[in-house]
Amino acid sequence: MEQQTVAPSAPRHLYMDLLNILCAFLVVLFHCNQLIYQYAPNAAWYLSVVIRSLTYSAVPVFFMLSGAHLCGYRARYSTKEFFRRRWRRLGIPFLFWYALGILYAAVRGLMSRTPAKLFSEVFNSSYIAAYWFFFPLLALYLAMPVLSLLTENPRWRKYLWYMVALGFATHFVAPVISDAAGILYNSRISFPLTGGFVVPALFGWLVAQTEWKRRHRILLYL
Repeated sequence: MEQQTVAPSAPRHLYMDLLNILCAFLVVLFHCNQLIYQYAPNAAWYLSVVIRSLTYSAVPVFFMLSGAHLCGYRARYSTKEFFRRRWRRLGIPFLFWYALGILYAAVRGLMSRTPAKLFSEVFNSSYIAAYWFFFPLLALYLAMPVLSLLTENPRWRKYLWYMVALGFATHFVAPVISDAAGILYNSRISFPLTGGFVVPALFGWLVAQTEWKRRHRILLYL
């Protein structure tokens, strides 16, 4: 009988498991915090603002964990195996639950009649708004064969830090500063290689692969 080899899994790290648990809790807290949409100058509403601000971190951290786990997948298995695993763990469950959401919308009479608008609603997760998360995650998975090549050579790590720094500055920091200053930000100058959630994914991998001194860890946490 021919012996089958099993592709090794990514090593388990306790801090990653704890972050997954924490972020799952934060996502639930985020969606349960509906008071923020009912403005009132009282303590309860201000508390809802604090909760919303804290829970926003869950999605970027999820993408950081995905990057930490998957950017180095080539050391464990092939690209074909990578996509097979992503299909089994994400594709099948997503399609099943998304189909149930569409069926529920159809039974409730919430679906559009025109084909173009119906496709637009399905394609933009209008029926299950919280499922928007899976579309950029799918895009990141499609980019992973290229990103994983960049992580193979340790000498290229400085260029990954360069990508993260420029991507963070032009996609996240500069637009906020421009908005606060009343300046229309020119998004055409945003670093083109780090669209979507590439920045947190690469940053998650770089953080996991770097030995941090205590003072650097404290600065990173802050």
